[in-house]
Amino acid sequence: MKRGSCPDLDDLMEEDSQSKDSWLSAFNKVVRDGNVPSNTVSLGEYHSKPGLDSVFGTQSSGRNDATYITANTGRSIMCNNHDILSLSRDDVMAMSLSDAHETLFQLRVEGYMMKKGFKRLRLWKNRFFILSGKILSYWEASNHNKMRHQAEITADCRISLENISNRPFSFSVLPSKADRLYILDAGSQEERMWIQCIQVCKFLVQRINSRPTLRGIGSVYDHFSLGKVLGKGRYGVVRLAECNTNLKSYAVKIINKKKVDRDILTHELLVLRAIKQRVYNEHIVTINEIYEDDFLIHIVMEYLGGGDLYERINNNGAYSEHEAARVIRHMARALQALHEKNILHLDVKPENVIYLTKDPQSDMKLADFGCCLVTDMMDMDKEIVGTAGYIAPEVLISCAYSPQCDVYALGILMYVLLVGYPPYKGNDTHSILDFTVRGEIDFSSEGWSAVSPAAVDLVKQMVDKDPAKRPTVEEVLKKEWVKNPPVIHHSVVTRVMQPQMSFPSTLPGSRLFHPNEWNTPQKEESSDDMSDMGEAREEPRVYEEKAKEYRFPSFDRMDEFARSMPFGMRDE
Repeated sequence: MKRGSCPDLDDLMEEDSQSKDSWLSAFNKVVRDGNVPSNTVSLGEYHSKPGLDSVFGTQSSGRNDATYITANTGRSIMCNNHDILSLSRDDVMAMSLSDAHETLFQLRVEGYMMKKGFKRLRLWKNRFFILSGKILSYWEASNHNKMRHQAEITADCRISLENISNRPFSFSVLPSKADRLYILDAGSQEERMWIQCIQVCKFLVQRINSRPTLRGIGSVYDHFSLGKVLGKGRYGVVRLAECNTNLKSYAVKIINKKKVDRDILTHELLVLRAIKQRVYNEHIVTINEIYEDDFLIHIVMEYLGGGDLYERINNNGAYSEHEAARVIRHMARALQALHEKNILHLDVKPENVIYLTKDPQSDMKLADFGCCLVTDMMDMDKEIVGTAGYIAPEVLISCAYSPQCDVYALGILMYVLLVGYPPYKGNDTHSILDFTVRGEIDFSSEGWSAVSPAAVDLVKQMVDKDPAKRPTVEEVLKKEWVKNPPVIHHSVVTRVMQPQMSFPSTLPGSRLFHPNEWNTPQKEESSDDMSDMGEAREEPRVYEEKAKEYRFPSFDRMDEFARSMPFGMRDE
């Protein structure tokens, strides 16, 4: 049988920016030339319609009674927030590498198609196909265990429209130069989606295999104009950026991959992608996009210009109970949204509560996900993460993580809000961790006499040494003090708080430690480590003074600290 006169799809797709229209026009020409019955919908008509009620959900005329199966139902095939049925080559090549990897990983389509035999008789038979990632495989039927054949879709994959044996919707797929030629028939409107899915799979492979560049296809510079440096940390900087299309401001965190341990980077990217895909809440900083190349990672986030809670308490002192309850209410809702998606924040503190604007009544959001634990994807029973003074006692004692760890940190935050200073005494890490493990929180010090009994009682419950006795975030939100706090204006207590650094992550001043790494002290950061990324703004003097004296302990020192306690830390 001779192949039809329709050109190869690759040639059509590369002609111009209207590649998809060219492809659909060519396909519809095959439909017209093949004398398709009037009740058959062409691919072009299908794409112009709102969509089917169920993807692969209807049976093809003349086929067996099996129901077509797919991971998605509805009017589109969604992978990583992309509609596979509407993607063109230009769309895919404009993706970041991480986005392309994730989209290909999520791509899965299943269903029946007619396939022409590989052997002598070359008979047409109905077979069950699965496209999972870049692997195309088929079985005799969906209930068969033995796979007949599989092939890997490569960047060299060739997809051509065919017109064989009065089958105007037939097409051929050559997955790679070394593989056999598949001749398939997309005889129903649902099956025609296979052509687009396989084509998009090929584009994704091409994008992943393309050489990443700093200013090339899919780079952050294609979509954003980077501006001034907002802050600088151990592994990178945060810059203000403007989107080239909507002109909105964003914050872009730039991580130098050469300065970050691979495990730390993998951990943070896994967390950020999980939050980006799973969580949307008005009280959590939005992660918009992640770009990755050979040298840098750019994380595009919502820009909040109001400063953090730490700065406000340092400048203005303790909050009124009405104002403090508002902060606790918003942060509890943020934690509730994370916990519902199996994510623990593990670094709730004033520095990570960011205001939208400088207005005193501005809303605030929870930021910094470098310490987060995705409980259904990670095992962290041998790692300590968090900020000294906000880490729950059970984490220091036995690395026991649960949503109650966030409740403990929220209770410490509430303590700071009500009196203007943290409960722990001493400036060194050993004293702070010692204080935490012993659970010795003082409520008789300066400032507490003016706080209502209901507020004191709630803080005591949230910072209880026994996690089982702490309320959940849902229970915190139901507390009368949180819903209707008293209007009490007690005298303002002003003390300069010392900022605390988080143990983990790539965020400024952060690090993720493993217990067997406690013998590596933090080293001073060279002033020119990030010279290629711009100058950082000058931090407040309190940061400078603290940086000279404050270094987190090595794990050997932590073990020494644990052995000095009567109960000790679990031996690893």
